[in-house]
Amino acid sequence: MILANEIYVGKYKVAQFEEEVPEYRIIPDQLFDDVAQVRYRFQNSKPRMKRDRKERKAERVLKAYQGNGDINDEF
Repeated sequence: MILANEIYVGKYKVAQFEEEVPEYRIIPDQLFDDVAQVRYRFQNSKPRMKRDRKERKAERVLKAYQGNGDINDEF
């Protein structure tokens, strides 16, 4: 998801280090902010996964990793 990473507006962050790097900017701040608002509204409009479905999915993922390490076999 390209428009979730602030590096594309020139903000480089690693651990406690932050730096403005104009060369990294590929989109304007306003576009980044607009997309962040849309993404937030979309994510918050989706219903939460039902608890039983969430538990089944977690169980499948855990079994896949404990089994042969290939999660794609289970999905």
